[in-house]
Order: sequence, then structure tokens, then C-alpha cells
Amino acid sequence: PLTGAGRNDVYEIYGNFFWQNPTEALFQGEGNIALYDNVFVNGFGDAVNIQPQHGVPRMVRVFDNTVVARDSGIHVIGGAAGYTQEVIGNAVFAGTPIRGGDRRDNVATPYASAGDFLDRVSGGLGVRDWFPKSGMLTGTAVDLRPFKAFTDYDRDFNGTLRDGTHRGAYAGSGVNPGWIPRLEIRPLISGAPIPPSPPPVPAAGLSFGVDNASVVSGGSVKLTWSGANVARCTASGAWSGAKAVSGSEVVGPLRADGIFTLTCSGGSGGAARSVAVTVTPAPSVSPSPSASPPVLPTGRSVGPAKPVLGAPGSGVGLRARIAGAGFSDTDANATLKGSEWEVGTAADFGVGSVVLDRRVVGGPGLLLPSGVLGVGKGYWVRTRHQDSQGRWSAWSDERSFTTVAVDPRDEDGDGVDDRYQVAPGADANGDGIPDFRQGMCDLHDAQGGAVVGIKASLGVVRCLSSVPVSELSGVSGFPGGSLPYGMFAFQINGLSVDSAQPATAQVEVYFPRAPGAGAKWYQYDVVTGRVEPFPGAVSIEGNKVTLTLVDGGAGDADGVVNGVIVDPGGPVVFSGASGVSASPSGGGAVGPFGIGTGLLAGRWLRRRRKRVGPSPA
Repeated sequence: PLTGAGRNDVYEIYGNFFWQNPTEALFQGEGNIALYDNVFVNGFGDAVNIQPQHGVPRMVRVFDNTVVARDSGIHVIGGAAGYTQEVIGNAVFAGTPIRGGDRRDNVATPYASAGDFLDRVSGGLGVRDWFPKSGMLTGTAVDLRPFKAFTDYDRDFNGTLRDGTHRGAYAGSGVNPGWIPRLEIRPLISGAPIPPSPPPVPAAGLSFGVDNASVVSGGSVKLTWSGANVARCTASGAWSGAKAVSGSEVVGPLRADGIFTLTCSGGSGGAARSVAVTVTPAPSVSPSPSASPPVLPTGRSVGPAKPVLGAPGSGVGLRARIAGAGFSDTDANATLKGSEWEVGTAADFGVGSVVLDRRVVGGPGLLLPSGVLGVGKGYWVRTRHQDSQGRWSAWSDERSFTTVAVDPRDEDGDGVDDRYQVAPGADANGDGIPDFRQGMCDLHDAQGGAVVGIKASLGVVRCLSSVPVSELSGVSGFPGGSLPYGMFAFQINGLSVDSAQPATAQVEVYFPRAPGAGAKWYQYDVVTGRVEPFPGAVSIEGNKVTLTLVDGGAGDADGVVNGVIVDPGGPVVFSGASGVSASPSGGGAVGPFGIGTGLLAGRWLRRRRKRVGPSPA
């Protein structure tokens, strides 16, 4: 509170790991704050902002933190007269490392130089380690006695006793003896060293390539592979059998397109890679000049020609666009009305293998929605054309492709866009039970960073990504109004497959505040490139929106009954609606300061009732 009891309480925030926030600073605070022994990492923007919001910063001590941020590292502004705001002993790697406050004994260098000082600043969580490299981040001893009123002031992020000679969250360098930050709740130990994380098991690795991705019918290709930390390998797809962990093999003669998959495993887990090979017809022998030209048979039906589809190749992104095929028709007056696309896991597109079946107006190609393709897998695609008279062509020849081995939006490989991932422990439906314990998933919304929870009545729900309004600008069908939370892409899998009675799931979406009486649910169909009213049943009760989704039907972007529902959508609020208030900062208030939603795993956030008088001027 700004006045009365508790006005001079001090908030201690120490021993926490703050990770990634695309919309706001990881930490925002005011009042009386002691912020120490934390690790802040934000590759999207700012880390620490101490600034006025409801009140002003007063007694502020920011010391012994490690900060890695693309934009601003530590920014202190607007402090109250008669109080001091000190920034001491931090290691800051940022676009603008430190601004404001009384600064001393800090290491402040550009964001790009973090890798020169810290152990591992790239890779997924559990691999990255912001512990100083040997001999780095040391200096003249900082006197710690002014901080002795704060809990564990002389302990570092790992709980190791400090001597004041190290800058940042760690009191050491070389090999990290403690916990490696990751998506889990770390041990809550005060005043003693945190037990070290178990040594990482070397990850299984596999490289797999082909000397020629396209050959003429009857030709051969050479496959080459090399496994790391694996004990056995097995071939599948267009070849088969047990293989050595490293080697090469010539395969042929080939008569049809094929996807060659190699799966290797061992004590360190497994890895699988696929390569696609396209087989083109052998060139025909040209007739002699005296030969008669071919004669079309009588009674030939008119209509669109069979499309000729290019091969997408290898390394296709999970949300890539597959180029359309040229249109021609025996009817000179006919035009292209639309096209149908199928994507499957088998070349015959048999029952159970089709993962997408959609029709689009015209022939612009196919933009794949989130949740249809998986990482490092092989697929087949085909298309057919419909002309303006309603006649369909034959299906194109199927073309094979493989997806990227790593999704650049999901470095930790858990299927959730890293930009909008929520730490375990969120409770979006407010029932006092963490969402992950109820089979729910959560995302930060793309507009304000608030937590949105999603729950399904059937199957397993997986949050994929959030869609900011900026990505929807110019999309046809947009109804006007506002999208205070943007949109969300999620997937429900594990449903029963029955084409006669497709699975129907009720999905509950929980928002921080009620969308309002005038809100309506819209879906973003990336295949057609349109934002449209949700075609299924929708009900809005308070902050909960309930959707009825049908496998292969209403709300399913893959368009096929396959036990999986893929849905991107969100609430649109029209003028005159009430109940929605999107905070520009998006952070929730805690005591006299706000904490950004990037907090993952913490040691303590503690309020101490202590009388604090003004510091000497």
C-alpha cells in the first residue's frame, strides 16, 4: 500500500529464474525492493524495469543478478526523493545494459557478447547454462555487509557462500556445481547449496543424407548416415532392415518416389531422420520426322488437365506454403475454380494416413496450419483442380517431402512456441489446482502476455502458439472490432476415429477477464486465408468460452476425420461490448510492484515487514 500499515514493507525477490517474455519486461517493480541472485533471460526484449506505476520506486537494491536481454537490461527511473536506488555487482549483457540508479561494480557489455563470458547461451533449456566461464566475471570484492538485512544475502543462485569477488548471480566460474535452469520447479533450499543437477546424458544424434534427391526412373541413390550416442539403427519407409550406426548404402533401381527413414536408439534416447527422393519418368524416344503425329481418341471428355506438382523436397517448415500447380483445360473458355489438397503419411493416401484434406478457391497453393505436421517426419502431398464448369481433374502424382529436424520457434522441442510458453504452475481457471495437473494447457496471449488456459472434454489438448493481431492485418473476412488477446492455435489428439460418428469435443478457454457480452468467437483459417465466424456452438460465461469442435468438421482446420482436431481462433469484441480491459503491460500486480509473466522457476519471493526510513540524502 502507498499509505498506512505495510507502507514500508520490503519485498525480497531472490534466487529466481526469469525466462522469455515477448511483450513486456520480465520484472517490473516499484516501492521498496531487494532484487538479487536472480537469472534473467529475455531474447525478445527487456529484463528489469524499476519504474513508477501506481506509486514510485523508493528503497531499491538490485545486486548480484545475471541479466541477458536483447533490449534493456536493468532500467531504474523515477525514484522518490530522499531514497536511493542502487545497482551493484550485476553481470548484464543487453542492448542497453544499465540505465539509472546509483551504479558500481557491475559488468555491463553488449547482448551479443554474452557467449564470451557465460558457459552456454544457446540451445534448449537444460542445455543452456549461464554460469560464468573459467576466470570470468570476477573483480575487487564488493562489501556485502550493507545487504545483511536481506535473507540469504551472502548466498548465490546455487546457495553457495559468496566472498564478494564475483559479479552476477553465481559465486564461481568454470563448471556449474548446481542446478541448470530448465522448465521445472527447482529445489527450494535456503542458506545451503542447491544440489547439483544430474550430469546431462549425451543426447542421441543422427545425420542422414542422400547424394541425389531426384533421379530418373531406374536410377539409384546413395544414402549416408552417422549416429552419435546410439547402439542400433533400423530402416523403414522405402527401405528396411537393421543398419550399422554409421555407414552408407546404394539403393536402387528406383521406380517411384520414396521416403527413406532411419531410426537409431540407445541409452541416450533415440533419433530419427528422413530423406525424400523424387523419381521422374525416363525420357521417351522422339518420333522420327516422318512419323505421324498422335491422334486423340474419339469421345475424349473435356475438363482440367492433371496438375503437375513440384516436389517440396527436404527441410520443409511446419507452417510452410506448398506451391500450387499450373492450370490447363481442354475447354478454352474454362477457368480454375478451386483445388483440393491432401497431405498424408503414405503414398497411397489410404485410410488412416491422411492428415489434411482441404479445398480452396483458386490455386494459390497450400499454407499448412499449425499442428498438422510433426518435426523430422516424412509426408506425401497431392492436389487436383476443378474448373469453372464444376469438372474435376485427376489427382496429381504424389510428391514426397520431409519436415525440418528442429522447429526454430520451438527450440526445446516440447511442441509449444517458445515465445508464448507458460511455466508450470499456472491456474487459468482459478480453481486452486495447477492447470497441468488437470490436463489443461496454457499460452501467453500475443497482445498483453496474460495467461490463457485451454481444457478439452475428450482426448489430449496441446497448446501450440498464439497469433498476434499484426499477423491478421489484411486477412480477408476480418469483421472489425478488436482482439484483446489475439488468437490461439491448439490441437486435440487421441480422439476415437469414426467417420460415421466423428468425435465431438467440448473445449473450455479461460481468460483473465470476461470477453464481454458483445464478444463473438472467430477462427483464422490459414488454408483459405480468411477470418470467419466460428461455425460450431459457442457459449460465453464470465471469463470462460466453451466451444464445440467436431473431428473433420466444425472448427477442425485439417478437414479430415483422423482423431486430431486443429483449431486456431479467438474472441472478437465489437464496439459497445464491455468487460474487457487489456492492460498495456499485461503483468499482474504483486504487492507494490508488478512481475512480468516470464517467471519460471523460483527460490523465494518474500515480503518482510520492516520499517524503512529515508536514506540519507
